[in-house]
Amino acid sequence: MPTAILMALLTAPIPQDPLIVERAHAGPVAIGAIAEDVYRQFGAHLIDLKPEGFLTPALEIGLFGSDAASMIAESWPSGDKLVVTRIRVLRFIASACCPRPISAR
Repeated sequence: MPTAILMALLTAPIPQDPLIVERAHAGPVAIGAIAEDVYRQFGAHLIDLKPEGFLTPALEIGLFGSDAASMIAESWPSGDKLVVTRIRVLRFIASACCPRPISAR
């Protein structure tokens, strides 16, 4: 019996910090962050949202070791870099206070 309890404790998933969504950032991703830094830090996938045929670069980010996208960080040119301008959380149940994407526009 003690062995079963020990095995259960050793194989239990490691608790993750909760994804905190606040004004101008969602978890570790912030509006205004350099998109290239976000890409490197999280191993994000570069995608094109293609609204109305225009190029709209964005990053699909999988958090907590997930391969599935947890959020999408849209980016826009600022000077000679792309910066995060909007964050959409996909794998999170948002409260009624935050039904829209966080946006800098």
